[in-house]
Amino acid sequence: GLTAAILESELGSQDMFGGEKVLVIEGIFTGPKSKKKDELLGLVEKYSQSNQIILWEAKKLTPAQAKKFPKAKSELFVLSSSLFEWLDSIHGPIPRKL
Repeated sequence: GLTAAILESELGSQDMFGGEKVLVIEGIFTGPKSKKKDELLGLVEKYSQSNQIILWEAKKLTPAQAKKFPKAKSELFVLSSSLFEWLDSIHGPIPRKL
């Protein structure tokens, strides 16, 4: 799992060629409130001015969660179940090896 040491190492490092670095963190808001989660979010908040950070979440953030990142752009992408039905219809049955 993600630790504060790993996150700080990634956020604090510089790109070798001086380019902009993008870091995607999945599910940082998932799970119950904890000291570890607060520490990780504090690091994201601290380094958000000098890094492009994308927080990938399974559901929309609550207003309290979004308040920690006032300059953040929030987007919600909802996949339709019909997409998966269509994909299943073009694939056909899964072959089995005997």
